[in-house]
Amino acid sequence: MRIVVFGPTHRVGVWQGDEIFDANLAYTMYLHDKHGRSPDGVVPADLTSLIEAGPAGLEALREALLYVTSRGIAKAPDGQAVAHAVSDVRLYAPWSRGNRIACAGANYVLHTAGIRAANDQPSRLTSFIVRRAELAHGASGKCLTT
Repeated sequence: MRIVVFGPTHRVGVWQGDEIFDANLAYTMYLHDKHGRSPDGVVPADLTSLIEAGPAGLEALREALLYVTSRGIAKAPDGQAVAHAVSDVRLYAPWSRGNRIACAGANYVLHTAGIRAANDQPSRLTSFIVRRAELAHGASGKCLTT
């Protein structure tokens, strides 16, 4: 199961073939049709909450995905799309907005040696911060020497 973050509201989806299924909407339909009840938050619309739901969230997502794909469901009764063509949606980096990745490069001997040579000074620790947008677009990050 390929979990993705997509669309203007950064919803959680599952990429299968040439379609992305809205995880929360698929689960909502599954619960309503199979069990006659409203969503209980097990498969939320945002990635952080899905991760926090743990194995139960993933299992509920699998069941919901099987339900909508086996029945060929592409839209909810209110007209919202459950399935989107991959070419019609924008994908985003799969982590929460505003979070950063902090890395310590003290064990990267060649990298540290290069910084020492470039700065003509000894380096005790090399670290860098990668902003989410930079990582998503392949940038290598900003290096700082302390």
